Amino acid sequence: MTTNTLNSFNDKASIAEFGFQGAAQIPSFGPHKFQYAVPDKELYVFRKDLFNPVLYWLRSDDCKKEGLYLTGPAGSGKTSLPEQIAARLNWPCLTVSCNSRMTVAELIGYTQLTCDPVTGDQTTQWVDGPLTTAWRNGFILILDEYDYLDVTTSAGLNGVFEHKPLVLDQNNGEVLKAHPFFRIITTGNTAGLDDETGLMTGTQRQNPANIDRFMTLIVPYMDLSDELSLLQGHFPQDDQGRETFPTDVLIKMLDVATAIRKQYIGNLDSSSSGEGQFTFTMSTRTLVRWAKKVIMCKQIKSNDPIVDALAMSFTNKLSSAEAMAVKEIVKLKFGN
Repeated sequence: MTTNTLNSFNDKASIAEFGFQGAAQIPSFGPHKFQYAVPDKELYVFRKDLFNPVLYWLRSDDCKKEGLYLTGPAGSGKTSLPEQIAARLNWPCLTVSCNSRMTVAELIGYTQLTCDPVTGDQTTQWVDGPLTTAWRNGFILILDEYDYLDVTTSAGLNGVFEHKPLVLDQNNGEVLKAHPFFRIITTGNTAGLDDETGLMTGTQRQNPANIDRFMTLIVPYMDLSDELSLLQGHFPQDDQGRETFPTDVLIKMLDVATAIRKQYIGNLDSSSSGEGQFTFTMSTRTLVRWAKKVIMCKQIKSNDPIVDALAMSFTNKLSSAEAMAVKEIVKLKFGN
């Protein structure tokens, strides 16, 4: 049986759904008419130090007075974290990629001309934007790459973070109160203020009064053991219990990624280590892509599956100097 609206958490999700042991259950939504907006469940390793505060924020009254800002290096899992929590709680979630030209009006909605199929009369019809859809129906709204927004746009959202009534000027001045389950989350490679690395081209320093309306969490790269578990999840054992991708190779690939991240200028730890020469980093998704391309290169009988797959997945995007440096790291970790 499906419900027409999100009135209450009428189901429960096991804590095991999030990869944790125990008998605890978390209130969730049962089947509803907004299933199309629930993210697909994907492989994801939840970290307690991030999972717990995000879940608490989602379920507390704090979320009705503030937004949640997730910041961290590229590919650390900032956007996937709330999406995969939503997937397991059956909570509708919309993710919008921000850019410098985006306006508040685009997020709120627009009017369009419609034609009556019977009379042929033309009328105007209001169409909800992603913000109004989430606001009206109780979705989670994720503004991805929030720090790309123009400051006039982000400032125009100040009232949204505090759940003040939304006024739809173009829809005859309709006034909407936020649905009790509406939540707004933002992500960014910077924390909304300064890009200390100079690498995040297009990001903009946001107004401190706007950034003050968030609870902020830093999402770093995963621990090596967690990331290895995630990689292994993409290559499960076959019916005979044999590895479909050698664990020792995955570990070496992780060693390569770790070395690159340590020398990535945008890595939060690079400044303290005295290193920092790469302008591009190796994310978890790049590691997964690299491993999958290794399998492909073996199937097409490539001369050097590891190096050729890495080129397709990573080094072809780099400058010649950085690509050469990465190849030296690969030689060091894998041997000649």
